[in-house]
Amino acid sequence: MRVLLMLTALTQPLAAEDWNVLVIGNPSRSAPTAFADSHAAAEAFREMAIGPVTLRREVGADALAQALDGLAGSSKVLIYFAGPIGTGSSGPMLMGQGGGDPRGAIDPLLARLAASGTTEVALLIEDCAGAPGFAGRLVAPQLPAGLSAYVAASSGVSATCPASPDRLTDRLRLAQAGPLQDSLAGLWTGATSLAPLVVAPAAPPSTPASAALVDVVDGDVIQIAPVAVSAAAATEVIAGIAIDPPPETPEPTATTSATPSAEPAVFRPLRDEDILAIPVAAGMPQPSIIVGLIRAPEPEPEPEPELPQIAYDDLAAREALRTEDPALFGTLVQAGGLDPPPESLVVALQTELQRSGCYTAAVDGQWGNGSRRAVDRYAETAGLSPVTRDPDISLYRQIVLAGQVACPAPVAEAAPARTTTTRTADPAPSTARAAPAPAPAPAPAPAQPSGGLSNSALGGVFR
Repeated sequence: MRVLLMLTALTQPLAAEDWNVLVIGNPSRSAPTAFADSHAAAEAFREMAIGPVTLRREVGADALAQALDGLAGSSKVLIYFAGPIGTGSSGPMLMGQGGGDPRGAIDPLLARLAASGTTEVALLIEDCAGAPGFAGRLVAPQLPAGLSAYVAASSGVSATCPASPDRLTDRLRLAQAGPLQDSLAGLWTGATSLAPLVVAPAAPPSTPASAALVDVVDGDVIQIAPVAVSAAAATEVIAGIAIDPPPETPEPTATTSATPSAEPAVFRPLRDEDILAIPVAAGMPQPSIIVGLIRAPEPEPEPEPELPQIAYDDLAAREALRTEDPALFGTLVQAGGLDPPPESLVVALQTELQRSGCYTAAVDGQWGNGSRRAVDRYAETAGLSPVTRDPDISLYRQIVLAGQVACPAPVAEAAPARTTTTRTADPAPSTARAAPAPAPAPAPAPAQPSGGLSNSALGGVFR
């Protein structure tokens, strides 16, 4: 068999090699195709040859924030994100697996990039990754001074998603050479101050004008080398082969050379009629009918209920879910869906206690006796026993599940009243002394009985 082996050299202009490209895909129940979409986008950016491409998929909130902060210092940054979109106090947020991080909010992200020296940013968001679950959550960002940006998405502020192949990811796969903005025209855009980002996808390979044929024999070592191709050729070539086998000729030796006996043919994908025309090889079984029982397909399991994506500091969305579906709200809290990042736990606890009027000091992220007393006041008002008085995620979940209470304003204790003793002046001593009482008169002597004996008469006493 004669085989023509080729490696087509892609000689295309590289538009801008200094773009730092980060592709992130975080699939979820409402964004099931985010994994595949991110892969397709990464391949499209590599073909555009606009700079190094980093692909990250199924990353948590902290890893997502670190990947975004890793772009700091690059003059030109392109970010593609496919996955859940959250809403927080700082606006729309790129969510990680299992939750969000304030560092994923779009406006603060653009501000940090601008502060690090980035001057051009392209932010491409696939908010229709298989379902319209996150359509309509984006708004136009607030661009910091000195930053040129192009922000585009499949849906944006609209609650509907375009059909394939009009999504943002589909447009990237089909992008033509020229400004990338032209290939995404018609999609939602939140910022358009960026200059045209020129891309040059790889041109399709073409048929070589001529190529040499060699005889391939057992034991040969084949070396593949790049070959120049004609840009004007239109026929797609995978490999060139000689369809008909060569005539019976002796194997080439050191003194003989192989001379092609036929023009090379172009190998193309087989058509259906070509496949039907292939004869069955000798000794192989002929087509037959297989008789047997066909097992009925098993029913597909019902999809698990979709847990909403709510930022931990989005009080309005949290209370709305508590009112609409208390059971789902409790499940989300217990599963950690509303947990703050570990480094923000103390601030989140103090904020919750302050909303209830139980913590009256400033939210400073320092946990001390004032914060512990606030926990005691909250527990007493809510009628519950706190799981702990220390800043722990279990205490945060207990407070969020219990909801806000109205702690009474602390009242300062009144100082005890002092008892005043009034001393009464001693009376002035009297100058006149009382006259001494008269001495009692001596008792009269008892009368002597008449006719009796007396001591004097006896002249002595009886002993």
